[in-house]
Amino acid sequence: MQNTIVFGACLMAIVSVGPTARQHGAENNIESERSTNVSEAGRYDNPIAPVVRKNVRVAYQIKTDRRKGDVAAGLHYLAKLARVYEELGIAASERRIVGVFHGDAGYFLLKDPVYRKAANSAGPNPNKRIVRKLLEAGVRLELCKSTMRQHGWTGEDVLPGVKIVVGAYPRIIDLQLRDYAYIRL
Repeated sequence: MQNTIVFGACLMAIVSVGPTARQHGAENNIESERSTNVSEAGRYDNPIAPVVRKNVRVAYQIKTDRRKGDVAAGLHYLAKLARVYEELGIAASERRIVGVFHGDAGYFLLKDPVYRKAANSAGPNPNKRIVRKLLEAGVRLELCKSTMRQHGWTGEDVLPGVKIVVGAYPRIIDLQLRDYAYIRL
């Protein structure tokens, strides 16, 4: 009985706590959007959920060698997110998107000769174009130094503009502690 009372009091305390200052700040950055699906009565049929419009921070952990078409799935989804934010009119200065590559996905960020060997492929790295476009769009691409060491890759083997980080997990933890939303691919 005593445990039930204590649990109930704790639950009431949790429920009664209002939004934090951080949550209030986020609410001020949210803008409601509506779908263009307008019913005959002139109402929106499917409202779109509000989206934070300032100080957007997203960290992708990309560690599998999945593909989407000819390119790495992680790169594809990074580009898709950047494009959606751009279409919503969110300025590049208001969004920080980071892709942290490691494990089986590390070779996607390599120059052609090393990529061919790592991918057991005769052709050039098909990811070069999307990597360049992501970097131009302000997306930061990072490669784990531990993954590089494990495969014998050096900084010279990495595509221009890609940053090398001491380790994927410490970097992801660092980004999460800096309030980046975390997405794992």
